[in-house]
Amino acid sequence: MDYNRYSDILTYKDNRVILKPKSFPNNDTDYINASFVDSPFGPDERIIAAQGPLKGTIRHFWRMIIQEDVTLIITLCNLVENKRSKCE
Repeated sequence: MDYNRYSDILTYKDNRVILKPKSFPNNDTDYINASFVDSPFGPDERIIAAQGPLKGTIRHFWRMIIQEDVTLIITLCNLVENKRSKCE
């Protein structure tokens, strides 16, 4: 899919983040490669794990950030590895 950075790392249907139609104008999909994961801080402190956005999925990433009222973003990879972009 054009929405996944890696073809072998996909979300699970039961815990994926679903982009809501009214969360952002001109939406074209409800899909983003992001999943809710269990938090060590309890069920009220939700964590989202996502792949670094591609050029074509940056707006989907920011739709998710706005929709889910994200207050902290942590990058766990280098932006470039072996001269390849890992996150736009």
